[in-house]
Formats: sequence, C-alpha cells, structure tokens
Amino acid sequence: MGERFMKYGCHVFFVAFFLFFGSSATARALNVGDPFPNFTVANTLSEEQCAYLKIPPNKPIQLSAIPHDVVIIEFLNVYCHTCRQQVPIFNELKKAIDNDPDLRGRVCMLGFAVGNSVEEIATFTKEFGALYPILSDQDKVLFDRTGNIRGTPHTYVVKRTDLDFIVDYHAGGVSSPERYIESIRHILRSSLVGTQAGNKIVPLSFKVGWSTVSTEKLAGEPYILYFASSAVRTVAQDLRNMAAQLPVLKNISDDMPVKIFVFPPADKDFDVPEIPEPLVKARDKKNAARDLLGFVDQPGLVFVNKYGRIIYRGESITLLAARQLIQGREYILEPKMSPEQIQGLIRRHIVAAGYQVAEMEHVMLENRQSLYVITVAPQGSGVFFFARVESGITMCDVCHDTHFVYMFDQAGIITDFFPLEITKYGNIAWTPEDSEKIKNNLVGRSIFETFDFNPKVDAVTTATMSSSIVYDCMNKAKEYFKDFYDYGFRASYWQKQCFSVICKVKKLVEASRQNPDFVFDDSSLQQIMKDNSLRGCPTGGMYIVLDNDVLCSQHGLNIQGCKH
Repeated sequence: MGERFMKYGCHVFFVAFFLFFGSSATARALNVGDPFPNFTVANTLSEEQCAYLKIPPNKPIQLSAIPHDVVIIEFLNVYCHTCRQQVPIFNELKKAIDNDPDLRGRVCMLGFAVGNSVEEIATFTKEFGALYPILSDQDKVLFDRTGNIRGTPHTYVVKRTDLDFIVDYHAGGVSSPERYIESIRHILRSSLVGTQAGNKIVPLSFKVGWSTVSTEKLAGEPYILYFASSAVRTVAQDLRNMAAQLPVLKNISDDMPVKIFVFPPADKDFDVPEIPEPLVKARDKKNAARDLLGFVDQPGLVFVNKYGRIIYRGESITLLAARQLIQGREYILEPKMSPEQIQGLIRRHIVAAGYQVAEMEHVMLENRQSLYVITVAPQGSGVFFFARVESGITMCDVCHDTHFVYMFDQAGIITDFFPLEITKYGNIAWTPEDSEKIKNNLVGRSIFETFDFNPKVDAVTTATMSSSIVYDCMNKAKEYFKDFYDYGFRASYWQKQCFSVICKVKKLVEASRQNPDFVFDDSSLQQIMKDNSLRGCPTGGMYIVLDNDVLCSQHGLNIQGCKH
C-alpha cells in the first residue's frame, strides 16, 4: 500500500510543482488571436512520423516548415493523469482527421512532453498507445514561451499563416474528439461543404410548383431559404413568427437582388399566412432539406451568396442584416464594447458587491462557450465568480441586437445582471430602472432552472422584445454549463455524481466476491469499470483501491456510504 501512495504521491507532487513554478517568462499566457511562437527543436521522430508531418527526417523541426493548413499542438506530461486519459481521445481525433477526405493532409497533430526525456516519451507512447508524434520539451523552453503557469494538458489549434495565429485554445482534457473536429471545420469552413455559416452549402433540392430546384442550379446568384415554424412566440412582432418574418422578407426581396424561397411548416393544422410576391413558395418533400440543414422544431434561415457559401444562418433575419450581407459585410453578433471595457465593468460590479478581484481570465470551455472567471482576493481563497457575456440577435426589424452580462457563483446562482447594449422602443437605451427590474427578476435564481417569460409581468415597459431576448438567452445557460466543473463549480453536485459511480462499482464488487478467486485490487477495479461501461469520476479523478474501498483522487472516500 505504501508503494502505491509513493507512486501516486510522486505524480501529485510533480503536478503541483509544475502548476506553481512552471513559468514566468511571458507577461501573460498566449490565447486565441495571438501568434504562436515559431520553434526549432531536435527531430527525434521516426521516418513514418516525419512523413505524417510532411517534414524531412533527421533535420530540426520548425513550425514554419510544417506545410499543413492547421496544426494541433498539445503540451502534456507523461505522468499527468489527465494527459494519459487524453491519449485515446486524441487517437480518435487523429483517426477522424485521417479518415476525412476534407481534412486529411490539411490537419496534423503534434505533442510536446513538458519536462520529459525522449526515453520517457518512448515508454509513454508504448504504454498508452499514442498514435500522434510527441517531441521532448524537457527544459520547458517552448512551454515557457506560451506564458502558461497552470499544469498540463494545454492544446492550441494553430492556423498556418505568416504569423501562425492561435485560432482555438483549451486548457485541460476533453471528453470527445468532436471538440476539436468542430473547431477545425470552423477554421476551414470556407473550403468545406456543410450547413453552418461559412460553409459551402450542402447539395439539396426541393420543389417549386412542378419544377425541381437544386442548389447547383442556383449557383451564381444569392438566395435565401426560409423554413417557417408553426410555433407561435409570445410577442407578435417576434420575427421567429412566420407572420412577422414574411413582410421583412418581402422588403428584402424588393430592395435587393435576392431570390427568397419560403418553406411553410409541415404542420397541416397550421394556418399558413399568404406568401406575398416576389417570395417563392417551395415544397420540401418529407422535410429532407429542413432536416439536412438542422431546422427541425424551430424556424431557420440560410442566406447563400453567389459563390454558394452560407454567409448567414439564424432563426430569423432583419432588413439591416440582409443589407450588410449583400454588401459583403459579415454579420457579427457581438457588442461594440472591447473586451477590456467589458472586463472593467465586470470588475466594478464585483467590487460594488464587496469583493476584491485577484485575477480575471477569459476561458473557453470544451463546448466552445466562453466565460470570464473571476478569482476573489486573496489569491488562493478558492472563491470564484463567473461572468457570461450574452448576445441575442434582434427578433424585431426595427430593433438592435441585445448584449448583456450575467454573473453567477460557484453554486450556479445568479448574482448580478447588467446591460451592455439593450434598447427599447425607438432604439432608446435601457434606463438604470429598466436594468434593475430585470436584475431583480434574475438574481437569486439558478442558471439551471427554466426562465419562463410573461410579458405582462417580466417585460420592461416598451421593451417587450428585448426583455424576451434576455430570457431566451438565459434559457441556454443550463445547456452551456451542464458539464462545467472547474474552479469548484457545483463541487457538491459533482462529488455526488462521483460517489454514485463508486456505489455502482462497490455493488458490482459485492457480486464479484461470489467467485472465490476474485481479488479486489486496482487491476480488477479497472476491469469491472471497463466491463460495465462505467466512465469513472465525471471530473477526471482517478479511482484506486484503498483498504478494500474505492478512493477518488479528487473527491476522496465516500464516507456517507451507499444506499443499494
């Protein structure tokens, strides 16, 4: 038993040392938008691995010499538990890239083992079966240049250009390769066929009268495909209502050289409004086009330019947005304020609540949702607040988009709300009293509850639409943060989930003891979990056997016991 604790204790000590003494070489850590530093490192790779990177063998390796469009760079340590857990996920990622004709040869993966020797890397690769090349950063020269002071793993997605910009970054492990597949496809979207903004539109066809119209036939001219929904929104002017969207589409068609096809809801009981000319009524056999584009239960619209690229995708569209798009300007849903200005506002609100800010960082979660993490002074207090900048596209043709911040604590309870850019009738900015009304409606509630909107009670006067958009945005929080567990977020919830898994394991162990040859140790523990498809601790803790019990490296022993 002592040997086991020496083994795991050594790993814990290493990670702690790495966490607090890793680097001080850079003023701040590199993040999305920064150029990734070029490097020259010794080439210790096999000829096969060099061929994968498209570089000559036996010559030093430089980032600038790797000819791929995208390079995924992972910093790991061979003794890091999370890094070990990432190997099968990164292997899946490599296989997915290699098997995708759109990505194969354009995207490659490269690991750097921080503080590890070539020999340690060889042992790690053999033991855990890593399929991607890993180089040594034994003296932490390259890792120090990233400015990171937190432990491994860190993953950077770098778009190969003259400056090699970081286009995606994630600290920690991921649960699925889809996190990076989605990111890569977004980066290369202009050259890939797909259904998202930036993609070349997928081939599809539909009926207009007795004629068949296809995206291939429409090439060379801009057009809009609008799929209406039978769902009726609370506010009549909401452009997600078909009756409100149709007049706007007619104005767009009258004002611009854009052909617009309207697909009525499939619901036969829905009273379809008259579709005005020059809009074209279209039929979608068996909802094939609707399903392909992912507009199943909600309204959806894609704007395709003359080159066949989707330049806009949303639940509705305004005349202003359409004008910007036809002029070649990308419609970006983001506040006019700079990130620095937003951080300043967040800091002031934290201070006004009676706290001091020790640190604030912008974090991108595995699901590509972002938030600000605020560490409360003193550093190491273990108290964090979280701030989410939320934006809602206007659902009214004479309104502006809505941008605001909501803040919540480690239990997921909303602590603050303030607008960045929210207007009411006449595009007049909300008053402090307007903001206070919504703040009072939200503060004290959990981000995981449902936010039903009652316009008679919840709306700001003459701001029903923008008020409803705030509520719509708040209803997305439960999905955005359901898997978030860093910084002590929902610690008791995740501990309960972990102990639930341990109780399932212990019940299976009890059954296994019927076999007189059964020995409960780390090996049999892992086998039981594998045989019964148990994923283990949801926050990445390691399970080991301790005195005939199961210990989680993050949550400890379940001293409360199990109720079978």
